[in-house]
Amino acid sequence: MQIYFIPNGLTDFNEETKRYLADALPFARFTFAPERNNNAEIIIGYPTLVLREDLNNYPRLKAIHLLSTGYDELDLEALKSRKIRLFNAKATSSVAIAELVIGQILNMNYNLTVYHKLQDQKIWRRYFTSIELHDSKALILGAGAIGQAIAKRLKALGVTLTGYRRRDIKTPHFSEVYTDISMVKKMVGNFDYVIVALPLSKETKDLIDYSWFKKMSPHALFINIARGEIIVEDDLTKALDEKLIRGAILDVTRKEPLPIDSPLWDEPNVRLTPHVSFYSNRFLDNILKLLITNLENYKNNLPLQTEIKL
Repeated sequence: MQIYFIPNGLTDFNEETKRYLADALPFARFTFAPERNNNAEIIIGYPTLVLREDLNNYPRLKAIHLLSTGYDELDLEALKSRKIRLFNAKATSSVAIAELVIGQILNMNYNLTVYHKLQDQKIWRRYFTSIELHDSKALILGAGAIGQAIAKRLKALGVTLTGYRRRDIKTPHFSEVYTDISMVKKMVGNFDYVIVALPLSKETKDLIDYSWFKKMSPHALFINIARGEIIVEDDLTKALDEKLIRGAILDVTRKEPLPIDSPLWDEPNVRLTPHVSFYSNRFLDNILKLLITNLENYKNNLPLQTEIKL
């Protein structure tokens, strides 16, 4: 099995990692970029890197394994027409993303950023505005692996969870799960936290606009760890300025890096992270474990849990 691996952007990937993969998968012959193998049966890499390749130069290509959860940038119809299978890396970052969400919520609720700034100035000042998570309600748009990881941790802190997902299947950690997005929109004002964990698609692009923010509770904290294009950013800024919501936690934005002239930089009730929620000290280990399992299953014609149905 010949595999073309594009590790660019994969944190901590080194020669030791290459040897580890070769030892763990003796049936595979790896070629690592910048070297190229046009006889590859499988390409592994991030979507943006795969896009730079002309897939017509890979006549034997049967599968693409992404190093990320998102796959919206790829031409799925083109892959389908060539019967190229697609796998992603969902769940490898779900714990890290969930923990960052919890950390940022607690940061907002307990004014930790404010206190850190005061510490830098050696100022002893107290704010009696802390907000407990216990007995609050959260809506998670996107109740897949990442949404479930967030829900599991919020539930442990006494939060009641409502979820949205397209398919009506059993979903742990939620009190209720809806499959009708229009119904969810009508009830969005009932929640203290609205968390977006949806994949980007034609249906979700620009989904959350001013009409959503207008229905939210003024006490609601809005959180996006999915894709920036799901949110109409100007509408979010407008909602913050009009105090339609309490604040926002954003790990993603429509343009990355966020332009220096974006008003989001100056919003006092926004907490920004530069699209790093996926990363932790276990990131590479999680990716490698998934790749080894999936490639072994692929070789033995067994089902792969992370296959995207085209």
